[in-house]
Amino acid sequence: MKWPISHPHFNLQSQGMETSEVNQLLEGQTAFAEEKDGHKLYHVLPRVEQQDAERGFRVFHIGCPAEQPTSTRCVLLLGETGAGKTTFVNAVLNYLFGVQFDDPFRLQVKEETEDGRMETESQTDLITAYTIYYKEGMKHEYNFVLIDTPGLADTRGAHQQEDTRSRLEAFLTSDFGVDDLHCVGLVAKGNTNRDFESQKSVLRDISSLLGNNVPEITCIFATFAVEKPSVDAVVRNAGVPFKSMFHFDNGIFYSPQVTSTCSQRHHTILALRWDNMREQYDTFFSALISAPSVSIKILKERKLFETCKKNLEEQIERFATSIAALDIDKKIYIKYELQEARNEGWKKEERVEKITFVRLDDGIHAHNCGVCKQTCVFPCYNSSGSGLLAGLAGGAGGTAAGAVVADLTTSVISAAATRAATGRGIAASVGNMAVRTLGGAITATEVGAVAAGGTAACLVIGGVLGIAAGLFTEAMFSSMTKSCGIVGVKRVCGRDGCPHPLPEHVKEERMIIKENEIKENINKVMKELYDVAVSKKMEANAKIINGRQKILSRRRIISHTTVELMHHAKKIQELTSQDFDYIEEVTGQIISNIRSGEPNIIPHAIKHVEGVREAMRRLTSCTPEEVLGRHELVEEVLLRIYGEH
Repeated sequence: MKWPISHPHFNLQSQGMETSEVNQLLEGQTAFAEEKDGHKLYHVLPRVEQQDAERGFRVFHIGCPAEQPTSTRCVLLLGETGAGKTTFVNAVLNYLFGVQFDDPFRLQVKEETEDGRMETESQTDLITAYTIYYKEGMKHEYNFVLIDTPGLADTRGAHQQEDTRSRLEAFLTSDFGVDDLHCVGLVAKGNTNRDFESQKSVLRDISSLLGNNVPEITCIFATFAVEKPSVDAVVRNAGVPFKSMFHFDNGIFYSPQVTSTCSQRHHTILALRWDNMREQYDTFFSALISAPSVSIKILKERKLFETCKKNLEEQIERFATSIAALDIDKKIYIKYELQEARNEGWKKEERVEKITFVRLDDGIHAHNCGVCKQTCVFPCYNSSGSGLLAGLAGGAGGTAAGAVVADLTTSVISAAATRAATGRGIAASVGNMAVRTLGGAITATEVGAVAAGGTAACLVIGGVLGIAAGLFTEAMFSSMTKSCGIVGVKRVCGRDGCPHPLPEHVKEERMIIKENEIKENINKVMKELYDVAVSKKMEANAKIINGRQKILSRRRIISHTTVELMHHAKKIQELTSQDFDYIEEVTGQIISNIRSGEPNIIPHAIKHVEGVREAMRRLTSCTPEEVLGRHELVEEVLLRIYGEH
């Protein structure tokens, strides 16, 4: 309804922003910005939902999600710098929240741009998505997503345009939550006469990502269009495929406020333009709500498929590198293991005979062979001339000898006991003489055993043997000199293999004790080589253990990546209803790339790719959901190929 200038409503205007239904719908999510041309401009303050500066996009939301799930319609805006994409977003805000022609306020989003930006430069460097949530009282019961993009054909050159494409792809494949596009809006000034090469290029890119249905949802938004826009002919001559064209006279939103000084004719024209603009938005939103959707899921799945393929190739290369390194470490280990074995004889033990002289008590002497360096006769005493006296003397001497034996070191006693037990040495000789003379039963073994029993035993046996020796000496060697009973004996000694005559032995008041001593001989060169080998072998073994852990970990990663890749490949087949040989596409490309890599890893990598191919073929009958749980099957196949590692 239109009122004349004299109508009271024209003079009073509508209620202010703070008390309007618009403010209630926005739940106070606004802030006064400035007053311009009779309008109070309020910034809508969207809340940040997601922001990724590295990949170049940000996501805001206006309002809050409804408790009940609400359908969403998504519009992607493309266009040159200055074409009016941001103005379109502001116009949609005013339209959806019911701002009227006579309202003294207008809504707009706050632009965040760099200071000093030239007008010919894009006012939006980041891809910015606005999610406008439905609230009861709004005209359309839908959520709407408006995706504002940096300007195409920017004065900063082709690099900026390529950057925009990359950011757009990153945004569409992000986890923001947009699954479908319902409109690709090519925004252009209604009176433009520029070609659409930039738009055509971007549309080709989007079509290659989303499929050939993109033209079915492509619309031309002719902005600032009061009359029939010339851009219609430009677009058609450029051969840009699109479904519909809409004329948006967005300038009317921010035209100067009508005052009492304005003519009725001027007011009528502005009101008519406002109504026409609203009708265009009504038509557009009706078409948007009923428009077919183009699934972004395909784009996401393809992006994830390519990412998995790249990851799989990298992991196989790392796996092959680990295998090659492990083989080197094994060779190093074997090398130093052999070096260790060759030099393990760096230390040799040698038995060396050690001769010790033990001083004897007075009245006792020994006969030592100077050539054999051993005591052959011990103990030896002077003869008394009387058998009984000689026996007593011998007993005394034997007792003294026993005491001497008792004073010897443990090693000496042990040696004497051993000689007695084996029929050799002093005890055996004296014992034999006692047996022959007295007919007694004292044996060499008994003598040796007693001698090993300690001091008392030695004294007793010494006395007994001494008496026996004395009687024997008196009976058999009475013609010998009284100074020693051995001097007159002219025969070969034979004691412990001594081949020398007894008279040649030296009579000494000391006896010779022989002991075996262990001596170590160290080859310093061999020891150094041995120590180096042990150290290097330990280092190699540590690397082998670590390498095997890496191989195990990477084999598992490869298994999980393989099933994830197959999952995305099968999802693409479902969404496109097209079959493609993803197994050969993946494995063939990986092998081709690997052949141009490091020569030492090529055999291992190709062998592993063949294992991946076999595992993928075994999983072709699985559904996308079933594939995700079958990584153990893949690992089993790979383990069979490289089980030795």
